Amino acid sequence: MKIQLIIIKITKKIIITILMVIVGGIFYSFGVSTYENIRSTMIINDFISRGELQDTIDYKVSVDGKEHIQRINFYKIKRTYSYEINDTRNAFLYPYSEVIQNYKYLIPYQNGDFPITLESPFYENALANSLMSFYFGGHAAMYFDGYIYESVGMVDDFNSATELIFNNLDEKKSYPKMTKNKTSYHMQYGFGDGPSSKYGYYYRDEVMTLRKKDYNEAVLEKTKSFLEDLSQSETKGFYNLAFFVNTKDRYYCSDLISRAYQSALLDSQNQKEFPRVLNDDKFITSVYDLLLSKDSYLTIYFKAHKELIDGKEEMVSNIYFLEDIN
Repeated sequence: MKIQLIIIKITKKIIITILMVIVGGIFYSFGVSTYENIRSTMIINDFISRGELQDTIDYKVSVDGKEHIQRINFYKIKRTYSYEINDTRNAFLYPYSEVIQNYKYLIPYQNGDFPITLESPFYENALANSLMSFYFGGHAAMYFDGYIYESVGMVDDFNSATELIFNNLDEKKSYPKMTKNKTSYHMQYGFGDGPSSKYGYYYRDEVMTLRKKDYNEAVLEKTKSFLEDLSQSETKGFYNLAFFVNTKDRYYCSDLISRAYQSALLDSQNQKEFPRVLNDDKFITSVYDLLLSKDSYLTIYFKAHKELIDGKEEMVSNIYFLEDIN
C-alpha cells in the first residue's frame, strides 16, 4: 500500500511538472512573439516615416479579361544609415524612372534580396491565420537573375505528409520541394486569388523586401550556387514539415533563406543544425527573424488597400523604397 501511495505521489509530481513546463512554454513563446511583433512594427514604422511622396501612377492592368486600374503611390526614402549608403544598388531591379513609365519594370528586388510577408496564406481560417501570422509570419523567398527561389509546403494528403516527415518517400509520388520560378509576383496586380479573397488580386496586401548588409558579390555567387544545386537535385530540397527536426536537406521558406546565406558565409565544419545567419536567436528561423536580424534591412515596403476610383472599387498601394543611387 505504501509503495502504491509513493508511486501515485511521484506520478502526480511528474504530471504537474510536465503541465508547468507546457504552460511555461506557452507563456514564454507568447512573450517572445509579442516582442517580435512589436519590434517588427517599430522597424516598419521607422522605414515608412522617412518616406516622401514622389509620384502617383495609374497603371492599366488586364486581369481575367477585365481592365483594372492599379494606382500606386511611390514614396522615396532618403538613404540615412551607413549600410543603406554603402550598398549602391537600387531598391528596384530597374531604375525608378523606368518603373514609373512601365508596369513590367515593377520588380522589387536585386540579386540576393529576399521578399517576405508577415501574413499567413491561411486567410480562409481566421484562427489558423491569426496564430500563424502572429507566431511565425507568412512566407519568404529569394531573388536571383530573374528567378524566385522558394520553399512551399503543400501536401495532398496526410499520408504524404507523414512520408515526407519520416523520410519514407514513395518514388511514384511527388512531394513539395524548393522551386525556381521566373515570376515576380510579390507586388504586382493579378497574382492573388481574386476579388472574393482577402487580398483580392494581390499576393498579399503587405509585402516587404529585405537585403543582407555588407554587399559582397562572392557571397552572392555562393548563395545562388547553393540554391541552384537544390533546385536541380532530385534528392535534396524537400519541404521540412517538421521544421526543427529532420533538417538534413530539408527546408521551409525562411529556413531556406538563412541556410542559403550561411552556406556562403560559414565553413562546412561550422554549419549548425539551426542556422545562425539572419537568425539572431539561433533557433528555428521564422520570417520575423529575417526582418529582425541585425544583418538585414528594408529596401522596399508595400501596402495595399481598397479605394473607389471613378466609382469603381480598385486596389491602391503605397510603395516605400530606398532612393536610387545609380
